Amino acid sequence: LQGYVLEGGRYRRLEAGRLGNGEWGLNSGVLGLCAWLREGELRWSDPETWRELKDYDEAYAGWEAEAAARKAAEDRASRETFARKAAEGRAQMAEDRVQAAEVEIAELRALLRQSRSGSGTQ
Repeated sequence: LQGYVLEGGRYRRLEAGRLGNGEWGLNSGVLGLCAWLREGELRWSDPETWRELKDYDEAYAGWEAEAAARKAAEDRASRETFARKAAEGRAQMAEDRVQAAEVEIAELRALLRQSRSGSGTQ
């Protein structure tokens, strides 16, 4: 791994050394990142936190996983909304049946009272 920095119109070779994460590599002040090789792959990290940056494949896999999780959550929310609306519809139908039954009971009671009062007066 080699790196250069432009100073005064000339390129100066960066010296590799042991990084804060224990790896052997370069610290780029221009980029604000540290670089090293892992199994032949170039890796980057933040020199303050030593948090490793993802490469394209890792980032893409993360995006795919996030998209799949987001779709699963949206599908679940959609199913829950459908189930809630169906339950609300069933509850409304039950409420309507109760109200119709209460009206019918009131009408039957009124008929029963009329029948009792009419048979008692004859």
